[in-house]
Formats: sequence, C-alpha cells, structure tokens
Amino acid sequence: MVKSIRKFQQKLSKDSLITIQHDIQIPVDAALTEPYWLAKPAVNAATFSVPNDTLVGLPETESPLNVLLDLKIGSEKFQVKLPLSFKKLDPVRGDVVEALRIVPALELKFTQPLYLVKENEDLHLSLNFKVNSNKQFNNGKVNLLYNGEILGGGNLKSVNGKDVTIDYIIPKAKLASIKSNQLQLEANFVADGITYNKKQVLIQYPHLPSLQYFAPATVALMKGNIQTTVKKVGYVQGAGDFIPEFLRIAGIQVDVLKDEDFYGNIDESGGSQNKLSQYDAIVLGVRANNTEKNWVVGCRFYGLM
Repeated sequence: MVKSIRKFQQKLSKDSLITIQHDIQIPVDAALTEPYWLAKPAVNAATFSVPNDTLVGLPETESPLNVLLDLKIGSEKFQVKLPLSFKKLDPVRGDVVEALRIVPALELKFTQPLYLVKENEDLHLSLNFKVNSNKQFNNGKVNLLYNGEILGGGNLKSVNGKDVTIDYIIPKAKLASIKSNQLQLEANFVADGITYNKKQVLIQYPHLPSLQYFAPATVALMKGNIQTTVKKVGYVQGAGDFIPEFLRIAGIQVDVLKDEDFYGNIDESGGSQNKLSQYDAIVLGVRANNTEKNWVVGCRFYGLM
C-alpha cells in the first residue's frame, strides 16, 4: 500500500471551513470497488460466495483507501479514519456524498444481451471497449471464446477513444462444430500481459448510495431457424425489463406506446381511428399491469388482450 503524508498545522477558529489540497496516487494493485458478496460468482441461485467469513453481516465493504487525520485539541490527540469520497451540491438533495469507486482501466461488454444466429450463417456481433484511464493500449488481442476455445477475435493495435465499439464475425464453420444450440460466449482483451474481461454493472437510485459490481464479459447465443408470426408489436413500458430489446433481436418491429396512443382520434368523416389496430399484439412490460390501469383498460376495450 502506497502512503502519502502531508503535515499541515493551522489553528482552527470557531465555525470555520478549512480546505487542504493534496494529490495522492491510487495504488496500481487497488482492488475494484464492489460488494464483498458480489466479488465472486454465486454458489447457486440462493447463496452468495464470500471467501472471508469475517465479512458476513457487514452492510457494505469497508473502503481500503482511507485518509488518516491526526487532530490535536488542547492536549488530547485524536486519529480519525476517513474513506476517500467526493461531494457535490445538488439543488434539490443538498450535499450528496459518494464513495470513491475503483474501476478497471478497460471494460468490455457485448452490445446485446442475446444473439440469434440461423443455421449455416456467420455470427455478426459487436464488442464495446470502455477506457477508464489514460493508459495506452497497444498491440492487444481480442479473444471470443466458448469453453476456452477461441472462435473469433483478432489483433487490435490500439484502442482509439474512451468508448469504442468494434464489429466481429464468428465463421459458420466454427459454430457448426459446436453441438449445443444454446451457449455462452466470453470475450477478453489481452494487452501488455494483462487480461481485461469484465463489465461494470451500476445500480443507482436517488435515495441510496451508488452500487457497482463487475461481471464477466459474456453473452448468450441461440442457434437455429427462429420464425415469428407477428411483425409489429406495441409495447407498454415496464420497470427495468428488456422485452423490447429481445423482440427486436428476433426481427420484430417494436413501438413503445404513450398515453395518447390508447385513445382513438376523430377523422374527417367523424369516425374514430384506433392507433392500436396497426399492431399484431400489445405487450405489457413488468409492473405495467399494476401501474398503468388506464392503458390496460384501453387494451381490453380494443380487443387486444
């Protein structure tokens, strides 16, 4: 652990604010910031993996990066440990304090949560590179793997920009050699002897501190000739679901519906035009049935449920 010490002596007056400017270097080997119960893959669907039993029961992971502040009041000396954090002033919420978060120098993630590929066709996919540092990544190599076998990828001389998306192709011959129709692909980027293979998952709510953890850069792949009988779907937005994305991956046109779409318009002849009649189906997202009663009634009225 790297230590940075600065001595500062000043007499503090009553009800005063003192700012001390001091730059420190975050250690290269600093652990990524994530909850201790999410740092390792779960044992199963109901059990987290916690290698260190002494952590169990703690509400959060203690920050490994702290400032030790030595204070002397009168003849008494005190040492206060303060975790590194940053603060901003929100016009509504007031002072908002967020803990310092350590992230990888580079993150990888597929641009889709799922890929569908037909038999005897190449797989076209995209990989996003997010650079979180000023480090230069030169002469790297991208590997797309299944069960440790390299299916695609290639050399990548440099990553230009902070957020870059690159397209790759996995040949149909490689896919045909895999018997399973449902598989999970992995991606990694190797540069200067370091392997980068994680993506950030960030959870943020206005009333809670931000929470992040890191998951492997993987994606689900389904092989086969998938057919759809509907072409156009109206979607009622739910809460945190991925229904529109999955429907579009299957080749279906998806329109996210608004309030006004559930009420017929009056045409020039005085008749009513129903916007919903253009859709083969109306799909309700998670919790939409509970939160949007007017929309649900509209769907039933028009005979679309």
